[in-house]
Amino acid sequence: IAGPLGALVGGLLSDRVFGARRMPASILALFLLGAFMMVFRHLPATPLAVGSGLFLIGFLIYIPDSLVSGTAAIDFGTKRGASTASGLVNGCGSLGQIVGVSMPGWISKVTGNTADIWGPIFASLGVALLVAGVLLLPQWNRRPPELKGA
Repeated sequence: IAGPLGALVGGLLSDRVFGARRMPASILALFLLGAFMMVFRHLPATPLAVGSGLFLIGFLIYIPDSLVSGTAAIDFGTKRGASTASGLVNGCGSLGQIVGVSMPGWISKVTGNTADIWGPIFASLGVALLVAGVLLLPQWNRRPPELKGA
C-alpha cells in the first residue's frame, strides 16, 4: 500500500505543486528517506513503530523511483530516446539492488557473525540516499521540454 500511495502522492506533488517538475518531489523524498534511514534503528521495537517505519520507507522510496525511472525518463528522453532513458535508469537501479541485498552478507563476513551490522548498513544507506538527492539538485528546476514556455 505504501509504495503505490507514495507514487501517487509524488505524481500529484510533481504536477500540482511543482508545475510538472519531477525533481523537487524526488529530491525531498530522498533527503527525508536518507535522514529517516539513519534513525530507523533507534525506533522502539514495537510492531506499530516498526510497521510505521517500514510504511514510511516504502512510501518515500517510491516517489523518486516512479518519478525518476518512469516519468522523468520519458519527459527528458524525448519520444525517440524514452525507452533508452528508462532502460538506463532502471538498469542502474537494478545494479543498486544487487549491491544493496548483498551488503549485509559482505559486512557480516568481514566483521564476523556476532557483530551488529545493522547500524553501519542503515547509516550507509542513509548516506547513499542523501548523495543521490545532492546529485539530483542541479536538476531541481528542470521541466519537460514541451512545458518550458508554460
